[in-house]
Amino acid sequence: MSKAIMTTGNFTPYGGAVPILKKIKEFGLPQVIRSSLGVRKKQSKYGYDDVFIAWALTTLCGGTRLDHITKLKKKFNVIPKLKLPSHDVIGRVFKQLADDINVYKSTYIKNVKDAPKKKKEKIKVTKIVRGKHIITDRKVIKNKKEIKTYKVDAQNFVCDNIKLNNMLVKATKRMGGLREGQSYTLHIDATFVETNSSNSEQYYNSTDSRRYGFNPMVCVIQKFPVYISMRNGNSSSDFQLKECIENCLDILSKNKIKVGKVIIDGAGYHRATIDFLHQKGIKFIISAPVNKYFKSMLEKVRSNENWKNAIWETGHGYRNCEVSSVLYSMTGLPYDLRIVAARHLTKDSIIAYSNLEEQRQLANNEQKLIALAKKGRIKKQDRKYEGDWREIGNYKYRFIITNDFSMQPEKVITSYNKRGNDIERKFDEMKNFFGWKLPPFSQMNENGVFLIAAALSNNIYYSIISNFKSKIPELRKPIRLGEFKFLFIDVVCEYVGKGFYKFINPLVPYDKLM
Repeated sequence: MSKAIMTTGNFTPYGGAVPILKKIKEFGLPQVIRSSLGVRKKQSKYGYDDVFIAWALTTLCGGTRLDHITKLKKKFNVIPKLKLPSHDVIGRVFKQLADDINVYKSTYIKNVKDAPKKKKEKIKVTKIVRGKHIITDRKVIKNKKEIKTYKVDAQNFVCDNIKLNNMLVKATKRMGGLREGQSYTLHIDATFVETNSSNSEQYYNSTDSRRYGFNPMVCVIQKFPVYISMRNGNSSSDFQLKECIENCLDILSKNKIKVGKVIIDGAGYHRATIDFLHQKGIKFIISAPVNKYFKSMLEKVRSNENWKNAIWETGHGYRNCEVSSVLYSMTGLPYDLRIVAARHLTKDSIIAYSNLEEQRQLANNEQKLIALAKKGRIKKQDRKYEGDWREIGNYKYRFIITNDFSMQPEKVITSYNKRGNDIERKFDEMKNFFGWKLPPFSQMNENGVFLIAAALSNNIYYSIISNFKSKIPELRKPIRLGEFKFLFIDVVCEYVGKGFYKFINPLVPYDKLM
């Protein structure tokens, strides 16, 4: 039979937040935020530091929407000197911090099946005749067999909130996530944030007209987002990429954070981006295209005889392949680069070269994959984008371009494949646990502030784990926010008085942290 516990009534069910708030103050995070963003008006009850820390606390307690802080305020009234603003104040401050939007005009190609249904709408149509593109103006699309694609003139919007991104880097450095004198690898990629807000645009390569939203470019070091460039949904993955990298490296450099390597997917295969990184003395690893238009590249790779056996790790498992590297001269650049190639035999070639028993085993594996695909257990492998495996002859190839001539081909492949863990999974985490899939505002630049605030919450979270794991063994293993909340946050804590707290039935030794 359990005993009754006498309390004063000054308790909270989120007791794990108490040592977190203590550590945030020890980091000096409020001072960093105030020095980066300034001070609000004298009549303002809450400062910028109160707003960002309040939102970080809401996120760590499981909140993903601005109004979730309303319930949180009632449960944290027992903590003295803790200032939690309302969701209206948080929203108003985020809007005030929004930066200007830059507008760029662009043109892109769409399939005729995605053409507007209005018959009298005038559009530019591209007709394919003997392999050449002929631009024609048509009021009505009549013959869909003859006309394959049409040209669309669009406006692209970009918002680089330099002040907030600088604050994000400064705060991460102050918490120990970034350190001077250490060389880091910077991963860069774009992710689509779906929303039906009034300022959203249709995803640029989507055939589903319902997919509207934003397409921010994100720079990540380890588990920490360090730069976010907000762009509208119809922006391609390589739009303003060089400018994004330039701004990010400039902020990191001013904060004395060194970047030694940059890893980008196929969107980074552009002469301007490659030349900028090379002139900066930064090593890069970028997925290169494999198609018939790059004849000299293909000829060099296929004629090379120095192939070695290796294992290529993919999202579907491990793949035995061969790797090699050749020098490559990119058009317009006065220096040589390096192409690292991987290849493996096609399915038909394997069957042709294998014995009867191996053929039966392949057939059984194929049936198992088909059954798993029907159940939705494996990813679709029919994605077509630059850098994917392409079939040429008896082999399927994949290329990576780099200016690192000393790294072994196997290590180049391994470094590129790590981007799946370092940035693709980070996007999944930011959307599911830190509110990125629920942008609260209608304007793109305002949602950009929200994304940076959520990134700051993520960086606080991982900095807290890094500082607490030496005293709490349960935090030493990889742990996601949902499990962290269950393990660490959800504990009843009573405020005894004069800065002392009593944890009731704790699962972890909080006294070591206080």
